[in-house]
Amino acid sequence: MKKILTYRSRGDLASRVMKVMLALILLASVATIYSCRKTDDLSPAAAQTNLQGTLGATSLIMATGLLKESGVTTYQYGQYILTVSDTKTSYALKSSALNLKAYVNKIVTVEGVSVRGYPIDGGPVYLDVVWIGESTTPPEMVTAAGTLIAVGSNTLQYAYGWQYKLINRDHGPDYYIKSSSVELEMFLNKPVRIQGLPESSIPVNVASNDSYLNVISIMEIAASSYTGTNN
Repeated sequence: MKKILTYRSRGDLASRVMKVMLALILLASVATIYSCRKTDDLSPAAAQTNLQGTLGATSLIMATGLLKESGVTTYQYGQYILTVSDTKTSYALKSSALNLKAYVNKIVTVEGVSVRGYPIDGGPVYLDVVWIGESTTPPEMVTAAGTLIAVGSNTLQYAYGWQYKLINRDHGPDYYIKSSSVELEMFLNKPVRIQGLPESSIPVNVASNDSYLNVISIMEIAASSYTGTNN
């Protein structure tokens, strides 16, 4: 009888140890799930704290400007780019948690963490965006009037997507222009007024003395009404 009782006691002990181990595994699983919450469910401050655990101590960068798809670039990183006109800087953007495409061609404010190892190849700062929202205060735009002409296909400007040029009639600079939000071809060889954001990320092998605009709006005007103002 004594041997039977000893066997049962050992069996009870093993059962208890197993239950404790299962409970610890369950708690660890819950903690892991909690720590893997989506960054877009967090506030900017909480998102920063969450990212610091994997990226190391850092701080969020905030910027406001026009968000657009980056297209073909010389630096080849970041599917989107944010152009900040008042400081004439740009940021290449990505996000593992947010849908940046929904904000293309909109004025937005973003907060993000600088990606380690960038910028490279003369490109802009690379941000991993943790928060984004539409801005009610658009950055400064340039307004100009003139005749829209086509750029020669054998030029560097054309090769980088600047297929149109505004010959300014307001005694201001001419502008190489492009747009991802409005159709420009229908205004060729016509007097127009445009509004746009200055482009700051011009490749170094393209003439730096020229002016470049990403056009937000364009309208045909009478040839006698060139009274635009260049900011």
